[in-house]
Amino acid sequence: MEEKLLKIFAEESQEIIESLEKGLLDLEGSENPEEINAVFRAAHTMKGNAGIVGYDDVVDLTHLMEGLLDEMRQGRMVPDGQIVGLLLSAVDALKVLVGGRLAGQSPPRPEDIIAMLSRRLEGEAPTPAPAAAVSAPAGASKANTFRITIRFDPQILATGTDPLQLFLELEEVGRLEQVICHAEKLPSWQEMAPDKLYLWWEVLLQTEQPRQVLDDVFIFVRDENEIRIEEIAPAAAPMAVASAPAATSPRPAPMPAQPRQRPAAPTASPAAQASPDAVRPAAPAHPSEEGHSPASSKPVMQASTIRVETDKLDKLVNLVGELVIGVARVNQLSEGSGGEDLGGAVEALDHISRDLQEQVMRVRMIPVEGT
Repeated sequence: MEEKLLKIFAEESQEIIESLEKGLLDLEGSENPEEINAVFRAAHTMKGNAGIVGYDDVVDLTHLMEGLLDEMRQGRMVPDGQIVGLLLSAVDALKVLVGGRLAGQSPPRPEDIIAMLSRRLEGEAPTPAPAAAVSAPAGASKANTFRITIRFDPQILATGTDPLQLFLELEEVGRLEQVICHAEKLPSWQEMAPDKLYLWWEVLLQTEQPRQVLDDVFIFVRDENEIRIEEIAPAAAPMAVASAPAATSPRPAPMPAQPRQRPAAPTASPAAQASPDAVRPAAPAHPSEEGHSPASSKPVMQASTIRVETDKLDKLVNLVGELVIGVARVNQLSEGSGGEDLGGAVEALDHISRDLQEQVMRVRMIPVEGT
């Protein structure tokens, strides 16, 4: 499964990085919410994919990028040349990280970019509440309280989604006041399937972030799972836990899982190698903090797969079909000629055309598993 996930990550990461770069180049000076949301979704997808395969350094970098983009979505930051340039530098660093990881290397963390993203994010973010206000009872601060009910599809683990990652994201959004794990559907160990999820959760979260941020945490699992987010009044914050004995602890562990561990780096690249050939298109001015000036040429992944528009494939399939028909007609005409050389050549051409047709049809078919 790990090798399969790495292959999927390698195929998708190049497309995501390209969309990040293109989206950012179009973003400077624009306040179009759809453009900002598109870049945000790309960063969020990269963070989630990297978390699944255990690339924590990629998760850390894209998490900060996502934070800045979310500030733009909330209208607290303007996508000017400096901030877009900083994000483009982060994309350059992302290329190096992902390309090195997929090549089986351990590239160094881009500490300078991470530090610059952190400083910019802290500088633009609202002033945090004092410690006393954070620990005060609900209603004594500006924070909102949400009750989140999380019922995942029992087969969610087979899709490569790790529920623990979502709880970790919630911890970054706000303060987990209470986490109740319901295990009433947990079967005996003789009947338990290791790839099936039997648990569901109720979470009480206090945060100063708007509801939209919570929706974004579950953006990729909402359609296939039951996720309910309710804003509640401070007085109604404590949850009724008569049916959940696990609630005796104020903050039980979100799920009975081991801490995140980074899997061993693959011994061979499934899809990519770092290459110094590609040069990024002209970009907005990069930030001048600490004299940072990213190089114009960055290593870029070389993928073993490419994405082709379906209409081009359909046209190719039609042309090959016409070729097969044409070869069949030539074959019929050559049968009465009596020429052995001509017959042999037509037979060879017939084999080639049918092999070509078979390969083209394989390219055009979409695996049911991926769908």
